[in-house]
Amino acid sequence: LGLLLGFGVKMPIVPLHGWLPLAHVEAPSPISVLLSGILLKMGAYGLIRAAWTLPGAVQALQDWLALLALVSVVYGAVLAWRQSDLKAMIAYSSISHMGVVLLGIAALNEAGLNGAVTQMVAHGLAAGLLFMLIGLLYERTHSRDLAAFGSLNRVAPRFAAFIVLTLLASVGLPGSAGFIAELQVLIGAYGRWGGWLAALSIGVLISAAYA
Repeated sequence: LGLLLGFGVKMPIVPLHGWLPLAHVEAPSPISVLLSGILLKMGAYGLIRAAWTLPGAVQALQDWLALLALVSVVYGAVLAWRQSDLKAMIAYSSISHMGVVLLGIAALNEAGLNGAVTQMVAHGLAAGLLFMLIGLLYERTHSRDLAAFGSLNRVAPRFAAFIVLTLLASVGLPGSAGFIAELQVLIGAYGRWGGWLAALSIGVLISAAYA
């Protein structure tokens, strides 16, 4: 339980997530890239190692971990949808994506763990790139308000297209690494919990909405 709390803060998972949006909003973009690409993944990697070393302990908490994962997926996606600050939106989407990672770990099978690791890599690359792009926008406009960029496709069409492609990769568009990761997690978790995974589908749909 102590290891779960420690790694859960680093990932982070609900309800240990409060620091992440605040840190991303206040931090410069290079630090946000490091946070999303390295620090969150250290927590997930630590949890994978703990699950490998102490499988009995993880099995005892398996259903609770799945519940926390599904809450993180839906909660993070809903709050990301409601943000006007671009960095806050990506921060909350990170909570949702790390919920998918936690669900794959909690499944304790090959498909789930493969999906969790793939999701860690895919999210680290996509979120890091998004924070870098948002940083470039902020340097030019001194704003991160989503409403301020309604005409971006006319002012900088290629830059806007690059952001759209990165967002689509982040939400798991078919053909992207994120899609493969979420599919693997879904396969692994379905074998363990079946129909309870409707909440994961809801989270994925909300993720598509905020993108």
